[in-house]
Amino acid sequence: MLSSDLFDLAARLQRDGTPCAMATVIQVDKPSSARVGNRALITACGHVHGWVGGGCVQPAVLETARQVLLDGQARHVRVVPEVAGDGPPGVVQFPMSCESGGSVDLFVEALPAHARLVVFGDSPVARALVGFAAGVGFCAEVIANGHPADFPQARRVLAEVEAETLPDECYVVVATQGRGDLAALKAALQLKPRYLGLVASRRKAAALLDQLREEGLADEELAPIEAPAGLDIGARSGEEIALSIAAGLVTRRRAAAHRQAPQANVREAPAPAAHRKQGCCGESPAPVPAAGHSCCGH
Repeated sequence: MLSSDLFDLAARLQRDGTPCAMATVIQVDKPSSARVGNRALITACGHVHGWVGGGCVQPAVLETARQVLLDGQARHVRVVPEVAGDGPPGVVQFPMSCESGGSVDLFVEALPAHARLVVFGDSPVARALVGFAAGVGFCAEVIANGHPADFPQARRVLAEVEAETLPDECYVVVATQGRGDLAALKAALQLKPRYLGLVASRRKAAALLDQLREEGLADEELAPIEAPAGLDIGARSGEEIALSIAAGLVTRRRAAAHRQAPQANVREAPAPAAHRKQGCCGESPAPVPAAGHSCCGH
């Protein structure tokens, strides 16, 4: 697989909400079938796209990719015939599973799935927000009567909410700005978002919340709504308001990732599994060679 194809695949997986890891060969001591610069993309299911060497290397790559996807911390991995002591600081050593000899160093990094953002409205703020959000790692879906050409960086544009096709725990921004605000807020609340921002002045937001209360919604149901949405940067134009909202989304995403990430110790990588089960995506993970087998023809 060409590097350009691999990067295209990585971008598509990220947009579709599929986390993956990228492994890059950074040093090789012969004999080895790997070459410096070889790359492979590894999904959470253990499916490998690309090439970083034969079966001698795959157990280490699969195990490291699993760890990287768990904690988000990149790792320098060295696959050697014999693991001697702790090895260099910051380098995780794995024993080679075949008799080829040589060694391979790899850099393995996480390519996290893009956070999902649902934007209600086709206002100037909504259009600018989709563009800013795409640039900082959000995959946006738009609920509006606008034309898809108005949102070139959106994953898709829907005329109405299709809750069953929208992502769970997504970020939501209501930017209808006077065109169906109340209906959009009610639809947004049904998505049970991890964040719900409303583009409105404090006075207008208070009036909308009062209307929702009159329709029977309790204060605890309305608590997730942030109005006005975004960080206070003194924004005046539609683009500046959109920028403040995008900055707020990044702040919340980073805070959530920090709370969820376990503490990693790159000096204590568990040994590669000898056997692996069927992948979570319905794909069969890469096979692990039997001990003593040479995959490089040596």
